Amino acid sequence: MSETKQYFVLRREGGTLKVSFEAVAMQVRGACAEIDGVTGISVAEASNEWVGQRGIVIERGEGEADCRIKVYITVLYGNVITETAAAVQENVKQAVESCLSLNVTSVDVYVSGITFPKQ
Repeated sequence: MSETKQYFVLRREGGTLKVSFEAVAMQVRGACAEIDGVTGISVAEASNEWVGQRGIVIERGEGEADCRIKVYITVLYGNVITETAAAVQENVKQAVESCLSLNVTSVDVYVSGITFPKQ
């Protein structure tokens, strides 16, 4: 994990726009929270990738605006996991592309746990 802040640098007609990996991770966290059945984001596995927010990995893609996202979630018991994961993929991609002007090439969802309702 790198200590220096990393950015996507988008060249525009009037100058450049820098979007930090941290800003992308915050957008991902918000998009996950909007999905019914997602109870949280869990710790990502140790790797050499950028892990800024717990359970969210951002990778730079081929182009200057391309990114790959990995998110580790926990799901509420009783929800259809494949449907919940698909909803997370779609919502994360839409949120990052529309709000941050990045091209999301993939959203990999890892269901790392199940949360049981409190009785």
